[in-house]
This record gives sequence, C-alpha cells and structure tokens, in this order.
Amino acid sequence: TDQQGRVVRRNDLAFIGEAAISRSVSRAHGYVAWLAASKGYRVYDEHSSHGTQVARQGRLIPVPPRRDGLKLQPGDEIHLGQAVVRVEISTT
Repeated sequence: TDQQGRVVRRNDLAFIGEAAISRSVSRAHGYVAWLAASKGYRVYDEHSSHGTQVARQGRLIPVPPRRDGLKLQPGDEIHLGQAVVRVEISTT
C-alpha cells in the first residue's frame, strides 16, 4: 500500500528475453479483472505509452484507457505494447 493506504498493484506477469518487447510493456500497463455483474473478464489500459489492443477474429481492437475496458472472449490475444498474451477462458 502507499502512504494513503491505497493498494499498489505489482506486476503479475513478466516478459523475459527480447529487450525491445520488455521495454514496450510498462510496470502499470494494464490489468484484467473479473466482473461478477457481467460474468466476464475485462481488460483495461492504464494510459500506457504503447497502448493495449485485443486481436479478435483477425482485427485489432484498441482498449480505451481506463473507462470501461473491453470484455474478453475465448481466443482473444491481448497486445501489451509488443508483447502478446493469448486468453483462454474456461466455461466450467
């Protein structure tokens, strides 16, 4: 927590290897959250320098900074700067 008692996130995902890829992902780039009300996961961008996008069915969808984020679907690929993470969502 910070001095005001707010939770400070830490990196739960690290990219090792290609230096250019690692540099394109900031420490607070974005996050994925479960929203019980919509029964789904959403990805959010934290005003990152290199942006966050989702590749879905052959097209790239920009994730708007903060705001509502973007609901994830099975098979989506999250592009954090130059790094790519594939999403698998279990229905069970």
